[in-house]
Amino acid sequence: MKISNHYQILFLAIPLFIVVAGCNDGNPSRDLSQEDISNIRELFKQHVEYALTGNTNAIVDQYSDAAIRFPPAGEIITEKGAILAGLNEMGTVVSFEHNLMEIEGSGEVANTWINFKLKLLPPGSNDTLELNGKSLTVLRKVENKWKLHRVMWN
Repeated sequence: MKISNHYQILFLAIPLFIVVAGCNDGNPSRDLSQEDISNIRELFKQHVEYALTGNTNAIVDQYSDAAIRFPPAGEIITEKGAILAGLNEMGTVVSFEHNLMEIEGSGEVANTWINFKLKLLPPGSNDTLELNGKSLTVLRKVENKWKLHRVMWN
């Protein structure tokens, strides 16, 4: 039985809503320090810079060893080697803008909500592909450094 796109979106949205609703108590940063918030902002700033320069190895270094990516309508990606391969298959990043809407967290775990605009030149194509979307990212502090741990986007 084929599931329509509307139901796929619903199946993705309900768990996301539960996670976000369970984390929101009106205090966006919970007990994250200003240093943590600054470091998380810097991580995403570097992420964009690495994408624009094609430095996929540096992007993968931003992921925890147990990172998982949840691409829209795709297979879950669970190993850093597979993350690198997927990034290398995307093509050339022509432009990448992001707006970090929210940072929440407590202790060694944080999550972010980002709106983004991405323009890619897929391999073998002369036409760019424009993506406007949102991402939800769970970060973990590993050896006192914030790492991407779970990444989901549409």
